[in-house]
Amino acid sequence: MNLLDEHNKKYQFFVDITGVAMKVYNKYHYGLLESAYEAAMRYLLELNGHKVECQVYLPIYWDDVKLDQNYLNLTHKPYGMLINFSPDCIYSEWYERFSSGDIERIKLF
Repeated sequence: MNLLDEHNKKYQFFVDITGVAMKVYNKYHYGLLESAYEAAMRYLLELNGHKVECQVYLPIYWDDVKLDQNYLNLTHKPYGMLINFSPDCIYSEWYERFSSGDIERIKLF
């Protein structure tokens, strides 16, 4: 396997998730609440054997005051994904956190 194939295989799960998002978009189209798309995607992903956590609560603090927000930068998770169901198409971006703490957008070749 060459380096390009290895790179793309490493991120195959993003391709799989985007495929599920496209399936949901093709069935429901644009205009529903986020929770409807989320429920359908969760169902299909779990049906395919994926472990799914939705809307995981992550408090952030300003000194001793707890603020009600959730950001990838604070989770220290290795990957993140943004999916937008727009009127004309589905849009997704994939991100990876490196050991340095930097977060970069992933590109497939």
